[in-house]
Amino acid sequence: MKLASRKHGGKEPTADQGVDRPQIPMAPRPKVAGTVGAAILLLTSAVHATAYPDAVAEVASPPVDQFMHDLLPGMWLFFAWHLAVVALGVLWVCWRRRNDPSTLIAFAAAVTAGDTVWVGFLAGWTFFGTWLLAIAAACLVAATMR
Repeated sequence: MKLASRKHGGKEPTADQGVDRPQIPMAPRPKVAGTVGAAILLLTSAVHATAYPDAVAEVASPPVDQFMHDLLPGMWLFFAWHLAVVALGVLWVCWRRRNDPSTLIAFAAAVTAGDTVWVGFLAGWTFFGTWLLAIAAACLVAATMR
């Protein structure tokens, strides 16, 4: 015989009331892989942001179209911000005590893989930033495996 929960007035909880489940911490290996992937993303974001003055100087020269002159500085900072937000989201998911964060980490891995392909086409596949993104995506994929 099951004992009824006091939380629900002595009655068995219905499906819409939910059942309190114990919070199981994330396993160490996926947590480490997610943390390493997030750290690489934060490093890439910081390196990208520090190159902002060089990017602005490049588009300041006259042969550059006005549209690119106006667009590139903002897009440059946006990409650095985007990488930092994905990394901080992964860190938050890895270190909070929830049952299964792998879905959110898989989403972050897909976003990072998309960023890798995008940067690879723009900057080249031998560019160091492309490789950093690829390694971060691989770490995030590893963090989803149990």
